[in-house]
Amino acid sequence: MRDEAGNLPQELTSFVGRRRELSEVKRLLAGSRLVTLVGMGGVGKTRLALRVAADAHRSFRAGVWLVEFDQVQDAGLVGHTVLHALGLREQPGLAPAAILSDYLAEARLLLVLVLDNCEHLVGGVAKLVETLLRDTSGLRILATSREPVHVEGETLYPVTPLTVADPRRPMPVGELSGYDAVALFAERAGTVVPGFELSDAHRQAVAEICSQLDGLPLAIELAVARLKVLTPEQLRDRLADRFRLLTSGHRNAPGRQRTLTASLEWSFSLCTPQERHVSAGLSVFVGGCELDAAEGAFPGDDVPPATVPEVLASLADKSILSVEEFASGTRYRMLETVREYATTILHSTGDYEAARGRHADWYEDLVHRLNREWISGRQEYWLARMPLELPNLRAALETRLSAGEGEAALQILVAIPPAYVWARDLLGETRRWLTRALALATEPGPTRARSLVLAAQLAIAQGDLPAAMPLLAEGRQLARRTDDAAALAFAGYAAGTLATSAGEPAAALPHYDEALKICAALPTLNQRLDLLLACAVAAGLAGDEQRAAACHEEIVAITEPVGERFNRSNSLWALGLAAWQQGDGPRALDLQRQALRLKWQIDDRLGVATSVEALAWVTAPEDPERAVTMLGGLTAVSQTTQTAVAESQHQFADFRATCLRRTREALGDVAFEAAMDRGRRMEPDRVIAYCLGVRVADLLDVGAASTPQPPADDPLTELTPREREIAELVGKGLSNQEIADAMFLSRRTTEGHVGRVLIKLGFTSRTQIVALIAGREGAPGHGRSDPSLESD
Repeated sequence: MRDEAGNLPQELTSFVGRRRELSEVKRLLAGSRLVTLVGMGGVGKTRLALRVAADAHRSFRAGVWLVEFDQVQDAGLVGHTVLHALGLREQPGLAPAAILSDYLAEARLLLVLVLDNCEHLVGGVAKLVETLLRDTSGLRILATSREPVHVEGETLYPVTPLTVADPRRPMPVGELSGYDAVALFAERAGTVVPGFELSDAHRQAVAEICSQLDGLPLAIELAVARLKVLTPEQLRDRLADRFRLLTSGHRNAPGRQRTLTASLEWSFSLCTPQERHVSAGLSVFVGGCELDAAEGAFPGDDVPPATVPEVLASLADKSILSVEEFASGTRYRMLETVREYATTILHSTGDYEAARGRHADWYEDLVHRLNREWISGRQEYWLARMPLELPNLRAALETRLSAGEGEAALQILVAIPPAYVWARDLLGETRRWLTRALALATEPGPTRARSLVLAAQLAIAQGDLPAAMPLLAEGRQLARRTDDAAALAFAGYAAGTLATSAGEPAAALPHYDEALKICAALPTLNQRLDLLLACAVAAGLAGDEQRAAACHEEIVAITEPVGERFNRSNSLWALGLAAWQQGDGPRALDLQRQALRLKWQIDDRLGVATSVEALAWVTAPEDPERAVTMLGGLTAVSQTTQTAVAESQHQFADFRATCLRRTREALGDVAFEAAMDRGRRMEPDRVIAYCLGVRVADLLDVGAASTPQPPADDPLTELTPREREIAELVGKGLSNQEIADAMFLSRRTTEGHVGRVLIKLGFTSRTQIVALIAGREGAPGHGRSDPSLESD
């Protein structure tokens, strides 16, 4: 064997970041004979491979050898190129593969094959690799490519861009420099501008540059070169034309890596005409899309829907698309830099405006699907999917408005369930879109009527009552003129909410009654549930306990069978508020905790904040220090919301002020401020755990904690969560009337629940339920400690 240790080049610049990637690739290489690093051009695959190879050098007695194919055009020369890299001579009559197999038969050796921008050679490389892996025992191969080699036993490792900070969240320099993209920028900037250091003066500009460049090492290196003549702020402001700006690179770099455009041109040159067409069409999507959206982006005779999955898979193989898994499904995404380049291709075809129109049409259909399925077992799916689709929804609205299509924009906006707008804290943004669209769509009609009322409702939710009143008046008048039932019901809802917000909850109830009558003939339940919740709140504030309970009862009857959680959580919150006002602290505490659990599970951030505040009000009389800590925690939780709780819940300003005044009086200024500060310093998940009385580690199981699940062999498994709760109360000896009072149900509804419990359990008397519950409570492990003690 030869004695050379290999031919790896010396690193001319420092290697920055990638600690996790280094560890994972080394682990994969230890268990697989062929590991291929795949990713788009400029992402840093080759640099990562060379660092892994250098670190693994001592594990390979015969050395670590680099083979680059960038000068090879003919696939027939692949074997010859490997021979020359290893310093081996060709032998007459013997194929290079045979020479290599003989030489490497027992060798403990690592080959690093750089196929970047040589993907036209992949077939030849695959054939050689198959032969060598079959004929040798100690050979390991680490390859880099924009697409897989497609050899049996190949292990793929996708190389993603460097981590970037969210530029919307200001952070200290020390934290910002912990992101690999920022660290690379700062390190390379020091070589271009001697003495450059990341400082408070330009930390925001650097964070935005790295984010706009997607954390791509090539793009960052090209950008840093411009610091010779531009400040970070000037560089950031010029990145809108990134392909013209980022045109300089190292002279010894391959031509394809001297400009960002050249690198992307090479990537797209690997695509078939159909793949280029699809990738261009997908460039109108912002933040990625799921398969159904991609299928809807093209006319059927252009790209048949049946072929789209195969094309997407091929584009992912070529690193044009990244594939990401989310709770709602698989999403296909382009890096923003790639998307911009694909957009230039789409412009060149003349199909850009038509593609944007198809995109907007598809998202209008999507929000109508959301509307139809909001009150169903699909709600959790939509809560998971729609935040990912928000950038596309914004793009669709911008398409409509830029084309002067105000009416079409309004049709998208009014189709989104108002409850979803609340759940995702989009009050201010939706109101701004409505204002723009209403300025364009001035023709009277049902869509404008609904839009005016929606704008009024959002203004009320933000505490802007002076702006809400004229919008509501015009919308209600137009709804009556057009005889649009949905708009009339919505107007009644808004009028009732306006009365409640003005401190007149009793005056709100007739508005809600009128709107509920109209809703009885409407096809969807969205408005009815919104009205029932608003009515429950108003009734509770007005002291009408029976009406509030009846509203809650109907909400549960509608939502519980389908597993809907958003409206249920709101109803529990409203009932908790009513119980607190009636002096039932324990019941109020339990209801507010149930509401918070549900809101935490569905990531209703604004709802979480309102529940935290309500829990503080409920807790204050018995434990003012804990209540103030919760109010301090509300500050931390509110950092994740766009709308302040005091703004969205302005009608409860007196409750808020009273709680603050009484807790300060009870604790004194020093203890009050200490408790408030303790809450402010908590992370949001710690605040939630504190409010629920559980450990942070148990938050993921908080749903199970709210409704204990019986063992698989327990007869109670046959019951719904509500029926199990009823059974537990029967087991404690409560009468039907006592259960009805405790759960804010009517006696008739309670009797129905008890009857169903008896039928499902096969019992004939309440005594049997009492015996069953007593037996369960006596079983080992059935008892549970008070969770409120666990977090202190």
